Amino acid sequence: SSTQIGFLNVSTAGAVEASKAVVVDSEFQDLLGFGMVAADSAAVTVRKSRFEGHEIAMMLLSARPSTLENLVVRRIKQLGLFFLKGSKATVTRVSVSDTGSAGLVVSESSEVEAFRVQVRKAGQSAFRVNRRSHLKLRDCGARESGWSGVEVNAAEVTLKDVQLHDSKNHGLFVGASSRVEATGLVIDECGKMGIAVAKGSWAVVRDAKVSRARKFGVAVANKGSYLWLGESEVTRCQGDGVLVDSGATAGLVRVKVMNNTGFGLRKTSGMLEMHGVTNTGNVKGPTELKGAFVKKGRAFKPRSRPR
Repeated sequence: SSTQIGFLNVSTAGAVEASKAVVVDSEFQDLLGFGMVAADSAAVTVRKSRFEGHEIAMMLLSARPSTLENLVVRRIKQLGLFFLKGSKATVTRVSVSDTGSAGLVVSESSEVEAFRVQVRKAGQSAFRVNRRSHLKLRDCGARESGWSGVEVNAAEVTLKDVQLHDSKNHGLFVGASSRVEATGLVIDECGKMGIAVAKGSWAVVRDAKVSRARKFGVAVANKGSYLWLGESEVTRCQGDGVLVDSGATAGLVRVKVMNNTGFGLRKTSGMLEMHGVTNTGNVKGPTELKGAFVKKGRAFKPRSRPR
């Protein structure tokens, strides 16, 4: 318990071949610092292992591809899995629970693909992506997150069949200068907004179900932000179903906005384009639209992803 790092893999400067390590059927418990660290051009493959009771379960700072499979990460004081400084990794069938901060963090130009990763009771966001990094989530989920289910800050995220439940603030938060594409997204019972898109960001969301958010179902705010929402439902939120504010732009195609306690659609400024929107059962009424909006006679595609 007095050890700072349970397993360290570092490639020596000038080495002919990068360091490699395979860890299988191992347990790392109650260390003062890290369960595992891989740095420089080192790479790790970790399977069927358990990390419990550390400050940070695992930190990767390596451009060499690493593989994490069938892991249990729990009771962590800060971060569960931390990828930074150009790390590349594939993460499959991992359970992360009870972290003091975020469950999985991707930062500083790193690239991570995650499949069947579940994060429960993260003290902050379950999945956080920062600073020019890219995270792909497929068949993943988060419950009882202290901030957001997925938080994106000046980065890129691709989501497919992801479920986000019981976040204290947002299900999906698309921070400034971010790019997000999502298909098959389910968001339920968020403390504030189901989907929030901030300044200068671009998001395309298809086949989503957003329900029971305690403020807005979907909010697109600030000049330069853009959301295209198609083939989706926004229901039973304790406020407006869809809010477009502060010069933002939104496009809605075949979206059902129903049974929200505010307006179905509310736009205070910016641009709203619509086709095939079902807007019924909302307590304050179907719409409150100020300024420009367009009802199109046929379905329209999302705007191109900005560079």
